[in-house]
Amino acid sequence: MPFNERHQKLAQTIVRMAERGAELIQQLLACYRKQTLSPKIISLNDHITAMTSILMRCLGAGINIVQTGGAELWPCLVDPRQVENAVLNLALNTRDAMPDGGNLSIEAATAFLDDEYATAQADLLPGEYVTISITDTGSGTARDVLGRVFEPFFTTKEQGKGKGLGLSVVFGFVKQSDGHVTIYSEVGRSTTVKLYLPRAGGLPEKAADPVPHNQPTDRDESILVVEDGADVRTLAVVLMSDLGYNVFKAGDGPAAMSILERERHTDLLFTDVILPSGMNGEAIADAAPAITRTSRSYTCPASLRTR
Repeated sequence: MPFNERHQKLAQTIVRMAERGAELIQQLLACYRKQTLSPKIISLNDHITAMTSILMRCLGAGINIVQTGGAELWPCLVDPRQVENAVLNLALNTRDAMPDGGNLSIEAATAFLDDEYATAQADLLPGEYVTISITDTGSGTARDVLGRVFEPFFTTKEQGKGKGLGLSVVFGFVKQSDGHVTIYSEVGRSTTVKLYLPRAGGLPEKAADPVPHNQPTDRDESILVVEDGADVRTLAVVLMSDLGYNVFKAGDGPAAMSILERERHTDLLFTDVILPSGMNGEAIADAAPAITRTSRSYTCPASLRTR
């Protein structure tokens, strides 16, 4: 039987769903400290500096990022890919806590945990550690909630906004790396998550240079991305912007219609099907041609949601 376009689309959907399943399994393994790690001796300062441009794009212009680190920072023994994932995960959480913008501080430092402190914690050895502190100026978290934030599947977000695995993945990775995690928060002021990673002997390995992207071509086409999941929306906007398109974004139907009314030269509508506020993606796609010159629309299936 010939492999036609319909079969190709079905195969692509199956691959995407398999990838999402693999990602979820990897997250669960991280939560329960069963993932495969590849620890190396690294300089945290170098790796955090290399991530700054990515964080700026993911968090948006409304959040100011400040990175600080001691000049005599010790090298640490950790999986560099996983520590970068942890920093990104924590940074995305701070974005949710600062919807109107604010400051994000990322500080690397050294610490010594003595016998008394280590004895009071679970699975923690006394000794020298390198720390990463992620501090935001957001809404904070109530004290009765703090004790549960590292539990798998626990979330304070609205239904559909998150799986509750972000912080538990970070916690599992750090504990599996023989480290330690603390969280401190004041409602209405700030939250600080501090990661303690074990100090390593020897010279750190140089952080890999970011993979160069192809320079985007200059385009005059505009795309409207409509997605209520903040992470999916951010990823789509970044990828399309990298390709040189002018990208607008909206989190629901009314916001999308407002943009279409304002930006009447929108060329492409990229929308999720299920949206809040009583207007779904199909309704937006049906209404768009009458408002703008939009002649194409693509819906974003639920299998692409990341959180």
